Amino acid sequence: MIYTLIFLLNTIVPQKMPKTKVARAVNTEISTKSTDKTDISGFWEGTISRDEGYGKRVMFDIEVIFTQKGKDITGISIVRATEDKKTYSAKMEFVGKLKGTYLKYEETKIVSADKIPDADWCIKKVELILKMTHNVPTLEGMWEGVTGDKKSCIPGRVTLKRKPPRV
Repeated sequence: MIYTLIFLLNTIVPQKMPKTKVARAVNTEISTKSTDKTDISGFWEGTISRDEGYGKRVMFDIEVIFTQKGKDITGISIVRATEDKKTYSAKMEFVGKLKGTYLKYEETKIVSADKIPDADWCIKKVELILKMTHNVPTLEGMWEGVTGDKKSCIPGRVTLKRKPPRV
Protein backbone atom coordinates (compact mmCIF):
# COMPACT_ATOMS: atom_id res chain seq x y z
CA MET A 1 0.00 0.00 0.00
CA ILE A 2 2.84 2.39 0.81
CA TYR A 3 4.30 1.87 -2.68
CA THR A 4 0.97 2.89 -4.23
CA LEU A 5 0.84 6.08 -2.19
CA ILE A 6 4.44 6.97 -3.09
CA PHE A 7 3.73 6.16 -6.75
CA LEU A 8 0.61 8.34 -6.75
CA LEU A 9 2.37 11.24 -5.12
CA ASN A 10 5.38 11.01 -7.43
CA THR A 11 3.67 10.44 -10.78
CA ILE A 12 0.01 11.42 -10.78
CA VAL A 13 0.07 14.53 -8.60
CA PRO A 14 2.32 17.48 -9.49
CA GLN A 15 5.00 18.02 -6.87
CA LYS A 16 4.28 21.75 -6.43
CA MET A 17 0.75 21.30 -5.04
CA PRO A 18 0.22 22.09 -1.35
CA LYS A 19 -0.52 19.03 0.80
CA THR A 20 -4.21 19.86 1.18
CA LYS A 21 -4.68 19.80 -2.59
CA VAL A 22 -2.59 16.62 -2.95
CA ALA A 23 -5.05 14.59 -0.90
CA ARG A 24 -8.01 15.96 -2.89
CA ALA A 25 -6.25 15.34 -6.22
CA VAL A 26 -5.41 11.73 -5.35
CA ASN A 27 -8.99 11.03 -4.22
CA THR A 28 -10.43 12.69 -7.34
CA GLU A 29 -8.13 10.72 -9.65
CA ILE A 30 -9.21 7.43 -8.14
CA SER A 31 -12.92 8.15 -7.71
CA THR A 32 -13.49 9.60 -11.19
CA LYS A 33 -12.17 6.43 -12.81
CA SER A 34 -13.74 3.90 -10.44
CA THR A 35 -16.61 1.79 -11.68
CA ASP A 36 -18.08 -1.48 -10.52
CA LYS A 37 -17.93 -2.68 -14.14
CA THR A 38 -14.17 -2.36 -14.56
CA ASP A 39 -12.91 -5.55 -16.17
CA ILE A 40 -9.17 -6.10 -16.58
CA SER A 41 -9.49 -9.65 -17.95
CA GLY A 42 -7.19 -10.40 -20.84
CA PHE A 43 -3.63 -10.12 -22.04
CA TRP A 44 -1.34 -7.30 -20.83
CA GLU A 45 2.35 -6.74 -21.50
CA GLY A 46 5.01 -4.30 -20.44
CA THR A 47 8.05 -3.94 -18.26
CA ILE A 48 9.06 -4.69 -14.72
CA SER A 49 12.13 -3.09 -13.19
CA ARG A 50 14.50 -3.67 -10.33
CA ASP A 51 15.41 -0.22 -8.96
CA GLU A 52 18.94 -0.54 -7.62
CA GLY A 53 19.39 3.07 -6.53
CA TYR A 54 21.54 5.90 -7.79
CA GLY A 55 19.39 6.08 -10.92
CA LYS A 56 20.21 2.51 -11.95
CA ARG A 57 17.20 0.51 -13.11
CA VAL A 58 17.36 -3.01 -14.55
CA MET A 59 14.41 -3.70 -16.92
CA PHE A 60 12.71 -6.99 -17.77
CA ASP A 61 9.80 -7.85 -20.07
CA ILE A 62 6.58 -9.09 -18.47
CA GLU A 63 3.36 -10.56 -19.86
CA VAL A 64 0.30 -10.98 -17.66
CA ILE A 65 -2.97 -12.77 -18.29
CA PHE A 66 -5.73 -11.64 -15.92
CA THR A 67 -8.97 -13.53 -15.28
CA GLN A 68 -11.53 -11.52 -13.35
CA LYS A 69 -14.66 -12.74 -11.54
CA GLY A 70 -16.26 -9.82 -9.73
CA LYS A 71 -13.47 -8.23 -7.69
CA ASP A 72 -11.39 -11.43 -7.58
CA ILE A 73 -8.41 -11.71 -9.91
CA THR A 74 -6.39 -14.78 -10.86
CA GLY A 75 -3.82 -15.26 -13.56
CA ILE A 76 -0.37 -15.98 -14.83
CA SER A 77 2.64 -13.71 -15.22
CA ILE A 78 5.67 -14.46 -17.37
CA VAL A 79 8.89 -12.53 -16.78
CA ARG A 80 11.77 -12.63 -19.28
CA ALA A 81 15.38 -11.74 -18.47
CA THR A 82 18.21 -11.56 -20.98
CA GLU A 83 21.79 -12.20 -19.94
CA ASP A 84 24.75 -12.73 -22.28
CA LYS A 85 22.40 -12.81 -25.30
CA LYS A 86 20.38 -15.67 -23.78
CA THR A 87 16.76 -15.20 -22.67
CA TYR A 88 15.46 -16.84 -19.50
CA SER A 89 11.84 -16.89 -18.38
CA ALA A 90 9.68 -17.78 -15.41
CA LYS A 91 5.95 -18.37 -15.24
CA MET A 92 4.09 -17.60 -12.00
CA GLU A 93 0.47 -18.00 -10.84
CA PHE A 94 -1.16 -15.23 -8.82
CA VAL A 95 -4.33 -14.19 -6.99
CA GLY A 96 -5.57 -10.72 -6.16
CA LYS A 97 -8.35 -8.16 -5.81
CA LEU A 98 -9.50 -5.19 -7.85
CA LYS A 99 -11.08 -2.32 -5.94
CA GLY A 100 -12.11 0.49 -8.27
CA THR A 101 -8.92 1.35 -10.11
CA TYR A 102 -6.62 -0.19 -7.49
CA LEU A 103 -5.29 -3.71 -8.16
CA LYS A 104 -3.27 -5.75 -5.72
CA TYR A 105 -2.06 -9.25 -6.53
CA GLU A 106 0.38 -11.73 -5.07
CA GLU A 107 2.15 -14.54 -6.87
CA THR A 108 1.49 -17.84 -5.17
CA LYS A 109 3.97 -20.12 -6.91
CA ILE A 110 6.46 -20.47 -9.71
CA VAL A 111 4.94 -22.84 -12.26
CA SER A 112 8.05 -23.14 -14.43
CA ALA A 113 11.38 -21.32 -14.60
CA ASP A 114 14.68 -21.38 -16.41
CA LYS A 115 17.73 -21.42 -14.15
CA ILE A 116 19.64 -18.14 -14.37
CA PRO A 117 23.34 -18.34 -13.43
CA ASP A 118 23.97 -16.64 -10.06
CA ALA A 119 20.37 -15.35 -9.72
CA ASP A 120 16.97 -16.37 -8.36
CA TRP A 121 13.45 -15.54 -9.51
CA CYS A 122 11.31 -13.34 -7.26
CA ILE A 123 7.82 -14.21 -6.08
CA LYS A 124 6.16 -10.80 -6.16
CA LYS A 125 3.51 -8.71 -4.42
CA VAL A 126 2.27 -6.12 -6.91
CA GLU A 127 0.17 -2.96 -6.41
CA LEU A 128 -1.12 -1.19 -9.52
CA ILE A 129 -3.39 1.69 -10.51
CA LEU A 130 -5.54 1.42 -13.65
CA LYS A 131 -5.59 4.50 -15.89
CA MET A 132 -5.89 5.48 -19.53
CA THR A 133 -2.67 6.48 -21.34
CA HIS A 134 -3.23 7.73 -24.90
CA ASN A 135 -6.59 5.87 -24.93
CA VAL A 136 -4.89 2.60 -23.93
CA PRO A 137 -5.75 0.96 -20.58
CA THR A 138 -2.56 0.98 -18.50
CA LEU A 139 -1.65 -0.49 -15.12
CA GLU A 140 1.23 1.18 -13.29
CA GLY A 141 2.68 0.66 -9.85
CA MET A 142 5.27 -1.01 -7.67
CA TRP A 143 6.34 -4.50 -6.68
CA GLU A 144 8.32 -6.16 -3.92
CA GLY A 145 9.12 -9.79 -3.36
CA VAL A 146 11.19 -12.64 -2.06
CA THR A 147 13.08 -15.52 -3.64
CA GLY A 148 12.17 -19.16 -3.07
CA ASP A 149 14.70 -19.08 -0.20
CA LYS A 150 12.80 -16.13 1.35
CA LYS A 151 15.60 -13.64 0.56
CA SER A 152 14.34 -10.13 -0.17
CA CYS A 153 14.38 -8.99 -3.78
CA ILE A 154 15.24 -5.47 -4.88
CA PRO A 155 11.80 -3.86 -5.47
CA GLY A 156 10.85 -1.83 -8.50
CA ARG A 157 8.16 -0.60 -10.86
CA VAL A 158 5.64 -2.30 -13.15
CA THR A 159 4.00 -0.85 -16.26
CA LEU A 160 1.49 -2.90 -18.23
CA LYS A 161 -0.62 -2.06 -21.28
CA ARG A 162 -3.67 -4.00 -22.38
CA LYS A 163 -3.20 -5.80 -25.67
CA PRO A 164 -6.10 -6.40 -28.08
CA PRO A 165 -7.48 -9.93 -28.24
CA ARG A 166 -5.57 -12.30 -30.54
CA VAL A 167 -7.05 -14.82 -32.88
